[in-house]
Amino acid sequence: MPIAASAERVTSAVAVRSNQKAFDAALAKRKLKAISLVERSADEGQATSATAVVLELRTNDRPEEPLFVVDGSQNVYRVVRAPRLRGSVAMTVCIAGPNRDYREQFAIPQGHAYKGEVKIAYDAYRILPQNTCR
Repeated sequence: MPIAASAERVTSAVAVRSNQKAFDAALAKRKLKAISLVERSADEGQATSATAVVLELRTNDRPEEPLFVVDGSQNVYRVVRAPRLRGSVAMTVCIAGPNRDYREQFAIPQGHAYKGEVKIAYDAYRILPQNTCR
């Protein structure tokens, strides 16, 4: 896979900014806005309901996940990113510690309704983490 769509080499910082800009534009085109939901630990028996979304998560996952958005009718959706790849870029990172699974619940604001997942397509570079931790 090519490093970039053009002959010019793309740095990881440029790729990250480009990805975010394209993602934000895709949300705006769909008239969606990011929303912060109050997050708490979820018990094993809890499930998604009208008042909260319960998710199984894993540490060391992408820090921007999960992301929720809201539309003009106060419907809340969990975003599923669907990048259309422009190329790949290596990025030096330190990913330390073991992964662990955990459950979280995200409160749905009063007057809003959770409608499930929404797929957001956008042009993006694949970020290939190069772990420097030992």
